[in-house]
Amino acid sequence: MKRVLVLFLMIFSFKQFAHEGHGEAPKDPSRFGGQLSNIVDSKKLTTKNNPSLFKSELIRSEDGTVRFYIFDLKMKDLDLATFSQKIEAKIENHKNKININFELTKEGDHYTGKMPKINKRPFNLFFKLQKEKQELFAGYDNLD
Repeated sequence: MKRVLVLFLMIFSFKQFAHEGHGEAPKDPSRFGGQLSNIVDSKKLTTKNNPSLFKSELIRSEDGTVRFYIFDLKMKDLDLATFSQKIEAKIENHKNKININFELTKEGDHYTGKMPKINKRPFNLFFKLQKEKQELFAGYDNLD
């Protein structure tokens, strides 16, 4: 009985802190059929109090093309003029010690890039971007 209780507590404690730093995934419906994430201040990633500044939507195609959209907190389009021209992206898989970087480039109302092929799943996908001088972060966990 003690083992079951310890196991139960361990499972729920990991889940509680799984998204610490970049918050829970937004509950809004996606605009283009992709996955949503919050965009937060990258300097506050290690703190629990890191409010969402924007929302993002990630769309991945079979050929490896990645599209990354940025919205305000009400899922309305944003003018990307004050955002960086390029975004740094990172594929991460701790279990298999995989860290692969690639870039996305601004194309009109979104960013586009080609994601390197990865066979080890699940993996995390992290994005670093800038709005004027503010460094921002968006994270997508357990992708397959």
